[in-house]
Amino acid sequence: MAAGAAFGRMPERLLHPHGTFLLIACTLAGFWITGPPGTTALTKEAPDAAAARAALRLIHPGDGVAAGTSFRVPRGRTGPAC
Repeated sequence: MAAGAAFGRMPERLLHPHGTFLLIACTLAGFWITGPPGTTALTKEAPDAAAARAALRLIHPGDGVAAGTSFRVPRGRTGPAC
């Protein structure tokens, strides 16, 4: 809806067929590269529910927790990340 409202306020030169085509093409390419199709965010398997619950039981109040895909320790660090 916001894109439709913005389309009505675009400069006249972008409303010509070439500008419109370029805008739509760049939008679709950007979505394809950085969105779910490009990152496979929606097609990866979810972790096992029982394993996730077991992992959550190991976390206590005051523990430092970070979410991500990499568990390597940065160079120069030997202890916990917190």
